[in-house]
Amino acid sequence: MWDTPIVMSGFIVGGVVHVFFAQIGPALGLELPIRNGPFYLYYEFIGPWLDEVFFFPVPFELVLVIVGITATNFAELASRHSIAVVGNMPTNFPVPTAPQLELSFSLFWEALCIAVCESSKG
Repeated sequence: MWDTPIVMSGFIVGGVVHVFFAQIGPALGLELPIRNGPFYLYYEFIGPWLDEVFFFPVPFELVLVIVGITATNFAELASRHSIAVVGNMPTNFPVPTAPQLELSFSLFWEALCIAVCESSKG
């Protein structure tokens, strides 16, 4: 079974990298070209086709994940090359439980500091 802190740290690192590269151009005062590079074909051909087929925008990241999962499955990376892949993931929700109050008390001072800093920006 996959470990939640590992998955969450992956999402956090991915978000940090995304925000960094999205903001580096404006932060340095540079006008960077948009949609140029190895994924230009997606934005030029596949993206407009998906926009015509669906009534909502299909994000490139979703297409990339689907292609990666499909390629991993057909290449049989887990059995051929001993690469760890996530198996079947449970689709049901966990049983509801009461929150752990000891965590709330330990985070009170940190939350208070954040609230004071945010309210002082006003």
